[in-house]
Amino acid sequence: MQSTNNQFTEEVLTDLNALINEIENNPSLSSWAIRLTLKSIRDKAKRMTFETMPKDAKLAISC
Repeated sequence: MQSTNNQFTEEVLTDLNALINEIENNPSLSSWAIRLTLKSIRDKAKRMTFETMPKDAKLAISC
């Protein structure tokens, strides 16, 4: 479980660091593009959280 949490954290941090680097290298990046990217990272984090939940917790959420 700890390994899964570390992998989850690393993937989110990688995505956020890529966004930060893009903003630093391209200051004219539109706020729309930044917002879309952040939403994508959020959705990915939610999906990964759901995928790593125990099976019985998933059943409780889907009811």
